[in-house]
Amino acid sequence: MAPDQHPAIPPPILRLGDERLRGVCPPVTDPRAADVRADAGSLLAALDDFRARAGFGRAIAAPQIGIRRRLIACRIAGWPTALVNPAIVWRSTDTITLWDDCLCFPDLLVRVRRATSISVTFVDLDGTAHRRERLDTATSELLQHEIDHLAACRTEVNGRESSPRAGLGGPRGRVGGVPAMSRDSVLAAPGRRRWPVV
Repeated sequence: MAPDQHPAIPPPILRLGDERLRGVCPPVTDPRAADVRADAGSLLAALDDFRARAGFGRAIAAPQIGIRRRLIACRIAGWPTALVNPAIVWRSTDTITLWDDCLCFPDLLVRVRRATSISVTFVDLDGTAHRRERLDTATSELLQHEIDHLAACRTEVNGRESSPRAGLGGPRGRVGGVPAMSRDSVLAAPGRRRWPVV
């Protein structure tokens, strides 16, 4: 079952500092309910609108548009567009450090540490349970970020207290006390990969 049709006007994505990003989301009791499908449609509309304007963005969590549900919308090949009650059930001991972005502060990247691989469970909008094992690094870091949103764990709080890599250059700042840099400065650095393993 697909999310409901996009609303005519996509809902706005909340910006960093909005108190609605801080609440822990309760689980969805009936993934097939009409209001859950409607919320999934709103989430997907917000994501697609952001992608059309900004040129990036793979997923969005419900709190990012002010919805208090354990619900994620995504554009990942081979995945449903709505993940209901997603949970991490395994994490690798290996980790990566990367410059993480967020739709709530799209012009900045924050340096964070993530598990290199995770396994997740979730339910789709038909109520069918799924388990995806030992995901690739790109998908793993994405879903860790989105699931953190559902638990009110914010990137700017979880970021590493360390200086940006030498040689990156460009404007620097801090997000919630964590080193941050402009997106353009990080992505324009010579040899920069989107998910740098260090």
